Amino acid sequence: IDRSNLLNYPWREVAAYCSKDARMTWFLRQKNQSQLVDGLLDASKLFLDSTKVNVMMESRGIRVDMGALAELEVEAREAMVTAEGEIAQSDIGRFVVEYRGRPFSFTRNEDVALVLYTGLKVPKVYVTEKKEIPAVHEVALKEAANHSAEAAWFVGVVSKYRSAHKLLNTYLENFRSSLSDDGLIHPSINLHTARTYRSSCSKPNLQNQPKRDPEMARIRRVVVPTQGDVLAEADYSGAEV
Repeated sequence: IDRSNLLNYPWREVAAYCSKDARMTWFLRQKNQSQLVDGLLDASKLFLDSTKVNVMMESRGIRVDMGALAELEVEAREAMVTAEGEIAQSDIGRFVVEYRGRPFSFTRNEDVALVLYTGLKVPKVYVTEKKEIPAVHEVALKEAANHSAEAAWFVGVVSKYRSAHKLLNTYLENFRSSLSDDGLIHPSINLHTARTYRSSCSKPNLQNQPKRDPEMARIRRVVVPTQGDVLAEADYSGAEV
């Protein structure tokens, strides 16, 4: 059985697999219990207790503020349309149409590179490792913005578009597609994917939501407590180490 796709198997096969997995874990514990020192036993108990909490969290689900979700989706799309209009009406947009025979595309790195390194004559400081072509990643864009006022304007528009595009496609649409029939998100909290035994989260990844970028961090206001509950945050700063 592929543990990452348990939902695709008949429930009887999954139940049999889980039973064998639990039984083998119990046998291993019985066999090795005498070799464990007190500290490891405490860690084992903490791990098992956290597993129960995670199962409860998955089962209860996470509430999403649908109004805030829809509002952010509209704002992200409007930001993308605005950025597209600004480029289309600029000399940069006309340069790309003349050069490529089509409008500028924010999602095509070759278009961003064309504008920076051919149109605006920005020095090629960074290149990609595989194809050895001028890079257009975040660090390269920050460097390019220092070249001229026009380059700074172009980088600003590209950055705004990328931020809105990522917010919409990576987070907002993922949230919406993960909603269950009960209107809640029931994420998968994993305890077996990191060697440090740190937990991880998928479908969607609610554990790692952006907070440094103010625009991206707005996704956090979509997750709200259920009625009668509150959201609390705790950071043990690598306590598992």
